[in-house]
Amino acid sequence: MSDKNNARKSLIMEWNELEDRKRIEKAIQNRFLRSEVWKQAQTIAITISKGFEWDTKFIIEKGWEQNKTITIPRANTKTREMMFYEYQPDDLLENSWRDLWEPFVTPTKLVTADQHDLIIVPGLIFNHSGYRIGYGGGFYDRYLQHYHGQTVSLAADFQLKNDFEIEAHDQAIDVIVTNFGTIYCPSTT
Repeated sequence: MSDKNNARKSLIMEWNELEDRKRIEKAIQNRFLRSEVWKQAQTIAITISKGFEWDTKFIIEKGWEQNKTITIPRANTKTREMMFYEYQPDDLLENSWRDLWEPFVTPTKLVTADQHDLIIVPGLIFNHSGYRIGYGGGFYDRYLQHYHGQTVSLAADFQLKNDFEIEAHDQAIDVIVTNFGTIYCPSTT
């Protein structure tokens, strides 16, 4: 088992045992929704959270209230690529692999990388340079290779660790919004 897999398991255990989860989650959400990153974006990509993850439903609903275009990903497990589709309040979702809720493929709702202003990138562990350990599929790293807009991740203080190896294919994000502040990651280009 790789060091990244051990780090993932350890972090998930820590996340599941949080006692003040709701307070931390609210702090992250509120800080993000007050940020310039959020305010300036009109078309925003986000995942539907599951299980132990920080709740994204609240953010999605705030986006709809503010007339923002919200998109969610659909993964192709064979090619390990994903595409984003516009998500509206009445849209049906499909429970797919890994218990993810994904949109049905509707070509008219496809939103390409260059049409997004902001992608909220999920992850488990982050360093101060914007690199992350995700869930191990590499979907976001592949997508971000062709995306040139703003990226942000939402994380609690316990998710920030600088002791993991960065691999050649890893893509750094621009901003990490946490329960204690906002981290503007140094440019990696």
